[in-house]
Amino acid sequence: MSEIKHGKTAAALAVLALAVLLSVPPAAQTKPASVDSDPDAVVLIPSQLKHRHILFLKDIPLPSATALEFNPSPPAPKKPAILGATFAHVSAIPLKMDSANVFHSADGGKTWGVSELAAAPERGRMIASLPGRSAGAKVLTALRARNEKGGTLADLACAQTSWPPSAANFKQDCDEFAKRPFAECLADRRPRGCLFALGEEETPVDDPPSRAGEDFDILDFRMGYDSQWLYFDITVQGRISPGSLTPIALNQYAVTVMNPASSAPDPEQGLPLDGALIRLLPLGYSVSGIAPPCSVIINRDGVPTENSSSAVCEIRDSHALFKVKRNLWPGKQPLNEFIVFAHTGVLRNKQLDHFSFVDITGLTRARLAASSYTVAK
Repeated sequence: MSEIKHGKTAAALAVLALAVLLSVPPAAQTKPASVDSDPDAVVLIPSQLKHRHILFLKDIPLPSATALEFNPSPPAPKKPAILGATFAHVSAIPLKMDSANVFHSADGGKTWGVSELAAAPERGRMIASLPGRSAGAKVLTALRARNEKGGTLADLACAQTSWPPSAANFKQDCDEFAKRPFAECLADRRPRGCLFALGEEETPVDDPPSRAGEDFDILDFRMGYDSQWLYFDITVQGRISPGSLTPIALNQYAVTVMNPASSAPDPEQGLPLDGALIRLLPLGYSVSGIAPPCSVIINRDGVPTENSSSAVCEIRDSHALFKVKRNLWPGKQPLNEFIVFAHTGVLRNKQLDHFSFVDITGLTRARLAASSYTVAK
């Protein structure tokens, strides 16, 4: 298994390097007798990385989009609804969209259709035709677009009503348990209920075992929300695994969440201001004292703080499930936009400050907003 997957673009490597900075350790723990430890040793980030702060948003510009517009508005009954949106980037060079879709649901998010957006004559503008609906029908809509740099915009058009996900969610998997072909269950990245697909890793989705074991190889990454919580689902191809104590190799499954308005790294700690690392260390469930199995490391005004009460983690076969409070940054919440990515890897020493990456997703601007239109009567 290599420490960093070969074949990633320079942009993905920039995110990877920043994420290394995010792997700050918890406060000193009482280790089991089999692990030699210094209770006073607290290293926030590896010393060789202290001066490698990356303003990664300059490397991977994320798309934004205007609110959806309809012509006519409201759409007429039983006739196609013509939808338009204008995309933009904070970038020194013009960027093209690799793909852009709008998902639509007329049954409250139970099932979703998809329509592709095509370029319009106006710069940055794209349009799509949605199927006609009955008079008075309420239709949820969600944009998902990816630019040529791998930056993704994802609208979360409806809120979760329960957690963890229902059994129907897992029946749509294409991991080693479901045994469905990738092309079938990853096609067009449709939502599963109100769990929405975020940025995926670069091709190939199925990495060779020499690059990423199936317990680390990210297959799918989704996000949901409600008024109090953010929900994340990282799916790997194999089974979530704990790692080992001898040698020290703690497997880590993690999500990094940032406030788009405060994304620059803090020069002292390397963790983005208004940033949080939500991590699952499965070995912590079976080995007392090695590390909290589920925790959030938060940068509050430049001070990294570990908090195990703001997150709930769960393992279900190939799924690492996370539930984290939205009010991580008091006075600045609830935010309606987040920058998010997921990563897997291994912590390789007792201080938990030496981290090797295995897999990582692209960056996503996730917009938490119920979006819908109502057909004219």
